[in-house]
Amino acid sequence: MITESVELITVIVEGITGVVEGITEVVEGITEVVELITETAEGITVIADENLRLILQLRFKRETTNYANDTNLVISG
Repeated sequence: MITESVELITVIVEGITGVVEGITEVVEGITEVVELITETAEGITVIADENLRLILQLRFKRETTNYANDTNLVISG
């Protein structure tokens, strides 16, 4: 009876150990996914910053060109 109880407890402990190892693997997988999401977000931020810089640069060029055209019209007129 004691031997059977010890064997049963051993099986239960091994089962619990397997579950804990499974949970650990899931947590590690989630950690990897979070790291990938973070890297993706950082990449998107870099792209957005570059796009904003280009938009502002184009807007400044357009405004300067428009101002130069307006000035030319005034000077020629």
